[in-house]
Amino acid sequence: MQFPESAEFLQQQRFLLAGTGERLTRYATALASAVVPGMVVLDLGAGSGVLSVLAARAGARRVYAVEAHPMAGLVRRLAEANGVADRVVLVQGASDQVTLPEPVDLIVTDTYDCCGLQKDGLRCVSDAVTRFLNPGGRVMPDLVVLHAAPVESARLHADAVTCWDAPREGVDMSCFRGMATHNWYPVWLAPAESLAGPVAVATFRLDALARYGFDAEVRWAMERAGSLHGVAIWFSATLEDGIVIGNSPSDNSTQYRQGFFPLPAAVPVGTGDVVRLQMTGFDSIHWRWRVSIEDAQGGLRHAATDQSTFWGAEPSAHGIGLEGNGL
Repeated sequence: MQFPESAEFLQQQRFLLAGTGERLTRYATALASAVVPGMVVLDLGAGSGVLSVLAARAGARRVYAVEAHPMAGLVRRLAEANGVADRVVLVQGASDQVTLPEPVDLIVTDTYDCCGLQKDGLRCVSDAVTRFLNPGGRVMPDLVVLHAAPVESARLHADAVTCWDAPREGVDMSCFRGMATHNWYPVWLAPAESLAGPVAVATFRLDALARYGFDAEVRWAMERAGSLHGVAIWFSATLEDGIVIGNSPSDNSTQYRQGFFPLPAAVPVGTGDVVRLQMTGFDSIHWRWRVSIEDAQGGLRHAATDQSTFWGAEPSAHGIGLEGNGL
């Protein structure tokens, strides 16, 4: 049985709006600070239109709510219910396929996933900046940072990888384990499951994106002995000076889980051992991660793994492409 599109859309919006800690409050505060009366705003990937309403209430002369979902018409209903229908204009369609009748002074977007923006999000923001933003205009968030930490969690590794080791009703499922190691998983990471503190692996200024991906190398000295099961990734996004949201294990400002990038098998580590991560990401579409371990004297204890979401997908008859779906 399938839900109608309206129920699916409402469930998604309820997920985005309910139990989000300080997220919507921080957006409201940031918009109240950033929007100058008479300003034109673009709400990129508007969803229910709640940010469009908040921008209009903050004094925007016009808010263009761009949303591709078939149920995007609910944006009009929300604007009418809140007395701002004369200033909120729905533009239905993928953001990279629509046009606006005038430039905008502020682009606001709330289109995150576990590891930063949604798939294809950086390209879509860059396209909107290039085609719609006035010189000197702003983007909210203006800064998105990806953070990484080494993880000890047998439970997460079991859910992602070793669950395929045991037969099911006499059927050998182990052929899926290799594929499973080349994918990442949304998880709830407990702060105590980190073997060392987080470090930044990528920083994106959304008003001046030079590229949609990153190629980083970071290191951690292990703060305690344990077993390394993988690496976790999360984001922080700066909406306005002093107003930040994110999904670190200790942050309750969003409802997003963290991304878990497993190793093929757990590796013992000692206090002072150095874990090196080499990671490449492309617009939350494709990821590659390589992890090696050195002892405190610099000797190699564990040769680098090499994992990629390219290798974690079953090739289709049409091949694997880089194109996205727009926002």
